[in-house]
Amino acid sequence: MQYEVIGPDDYPIGPELYDTEEEANAAITAFAERFSPQGFYSGVNGRIPLDCIADCCLVMEVEEDEEWEDDGESFPE
Repeated sequence: MQYEVIGPDDYPIGPELYDTEEEANAAITAFAERFSPQGFYSGVNGRIPLDCIADCCLVMEVEEDEEWEDDGESFPE
């Protein structure tokens, strides 16, 4: 079992999968720290204060065979 972090805009915060929930939560903290110079996260639903970002993220369990792979057909030409 691995874990993926979904950010405030309902997209993964990065391509990484984490081996433990603790690692995933540490990734959320690191993600929030990236926005400290501006003092907030600017999401599609408006500004989110830095101390609220973790509440807007979701740690999801992911089976290894559930990992997304590009099948070349996701976007029609």
